[in-house]
Amino acid sequence: MKAKKILAGACASVMLAMTTATAVSAAESVKVTVGNAEAKAGGTFSVTLDLADIPAAGINACDFGIEYDASALTITNVTAGALAKDDTASLEGVDAFDANIEDGLVSVIYGLGTTDSANYMTGSGTFLTLEGTVSTTAAAGTYDLKVVAVDRLETPSGTATNADIIFGNLGEDNVTYTVYSPTITDGYVKVIDGEEPSETTEATEAPTGSSEEKPTVDPDKVTMRGDVTCDGEVGLADVAALAKWVAASQLYPLTEAGLANGEITDDSIVDAADLSKLIEFTVKAIKVL
Repeated sequence: MKAKKILAGACASVMLAMTTATAVSAAESVKVTVGNAEAKAGGTFSVTLDLADIPAAGINACDFGIEYDASALTITNVTAGALAKDDTASLEGVDAFDANIEDGLVSVIYGLGTTDSANYMTGSGTFLTLEGTVSTTAAAGTYDLKVVAVDRLETPSGTATNADIIFGNLGEDNVTYTVYSPTITDGYVKVIDGEEPSETTEATEAPTGSSEEKPTVDPDKVTMRGDVTCDGEVGLADVAALAKWVAASQLYPLTEAGLANGEITDDSIVDAADLSKLIEFTVKAIKVL
């Protein structure tokens, strides 16, 4: 539980009402999931906090924090997601969503100033989005984004009014409330070295066996062109051996003679062009190597 924080925003009135109401046993649960992100030192990141399996009665009040390592991460913006119906026109003039960014803690309160259950959060979706930057001096590694309780004060000199992670429902009578049992999956920001991660990185990298990485071959080592396995014959086994070498030469090395026998296109290197010629010869599309 974090150090005591002062309640902020108009929606605090809803949370304060919960401190004087009577708690109802929370037999139902709600899934709370913080997303993950990757970024390099000095880069930016964005993660969401999503809710799922919200009980049928809905959620109209939340009170929690997201703890992070302020020496490595800086949270720059917190915005309400589509699930949080932060529409002041329909919520009797109350700002439902309130987030306060502090050193190492994002303090979040959500309280609907309406008894209209049509505005309650139901189903599943994104409750909020965190945006931030990674310190230029941050070491490579994983930095947690952890959902925590925030012990709050009504006034700077008051007493603590909350010490729980709250995802709940304040009754229309303001007398009873239900706090659901959250199943929490914390998130993280992974700081990586080198270039920003990309979904196409692996696809665009040159394969281990690409021509620019291949050594030149010694023509004096040739024993039988196409006989990559050096067994005295040219066939499918040679195709398989050459294909493996072209794809990952370090994992599937060839002998000097096998490599020289695999050089078919007379350009002094062994690559996919040679493999193509060997396949054509094996299926009798060409008669001579």
